[in-house]
Amino acid sequence: MKVGIYVHHHGAGHLRRARSIAEVLRGRGVEVTLLGSRGDVDIALPRDDDGPPADLVGTTADGQLHWVPLRHEGLRERMAAVAAWVAQEDPAVMVVDVSVEVTAFVRLLGVPVVVVAQPGLRDDPAHELGCRLAEAIIAPWPSSVCPAPHLRRWEDKVAHVGGISALRPGPPVPREPLAVLLGGGDGWPDPALPEMVTSAVPDLRWQVVGGSSWVSDLGPLLQRARVVVSHAGQNAVADLAALEVPAVVVPQPRPSTSRTGWGSRSPRAATASPSAPPSLRTRGGRLVARRPRRPGLPHPVDRLGHRRGRRARGRGHHEGRPWLRAPSSSPSRTAATSTCCASAA
Repeated sequence: MKVGIYVHHHGAGHLRRARSIAEVLRGRGVEVTLLGSRGDVDIALPRDDDGPPADLVGTTADGQLHWVPLRHEGLRERMAAVAAWVAQEDPAVMVVDVSVEVTAFVRLLGVPVVVVAQPGLRDDPAHELGCRLAEAIIAPWPSSVCPAPHLRRWEDKVAHVGGISALRPGPPVPREPLAVLLGGGDGWPDPALPEMVTSAVPDLRWQVVGGSSWVSDLGPLLQRARVVVSHAGQNAVADLAALEVPAVVVPQPRPSTSRTGWGSRSPRAATASPSAPPSLRTRGGRLVARRPRRPGLPHPVDRLGHRRGRRARGRGHHEGRPWLRAPSSSPSRTAATSTCCASAA
């Protein structure tokens, strides 16, 4: 069985997640090919967003798509490369994380498509088209939360697989007076935030991770940390839960309010409001995030890692066991993507 995984080039999270999915599928004997424009992929695709901004016109096709700039050579070459791979390999299914354009294009080539959902309200015509065309939709969060209300219409297609993390806990280690400021692959949108956070709690030793300051072996670092202040990306939240790390999650404004909504639903993690940056300080040797309480939040953000449970684990990862680490005897967890691919084929 051959499966393609299209990887979006924004940030590093899509590629990390695609590699995690590919690892599981390859372990089941599936031949997997990663296609994308960033990082170490099997098929490198030309960029479709380069060139002078003035030349990037007609990008949304009158609001029906997300990114299809008129007469852009990179876009043509990109789609031609996808078509050439499909024609040569004849995949059983394509997993798309994420692109409505690639979803529609591959489906027009006669290939079943499984799409990876993102949190946030995404009810625009392009997202609706992608959901309509998909044979199955992977929701990388548990069914007990609903960070993507538009998916209620497509419940018969949605597979809630829980958080997807590539990290495996190592042997227990003592927590050090270490704090990690965890940004995404492109760093923090607000360049002043790292200095604001680290200077607020000088009695901890801070390590800033993200953007150009990425580390190759993140797991051991997070396990040693007394606390992690993290962005609200899906992979970051899954990693924190997989390793049971005390955390403050700081949502950042994103399209479709994706991280604003996702951050407030991060299971058992202290969450800071994106509209009101947290005030961080220590109390009795513990990091404290204080912010105005928002309507609808049942619990105030208080002492990190000690609010209704000591760790940032649990419901979002199938009773504390992330999807990718679930035993093979639980096909509803580990085989979620394989099941989607097989049913689509």
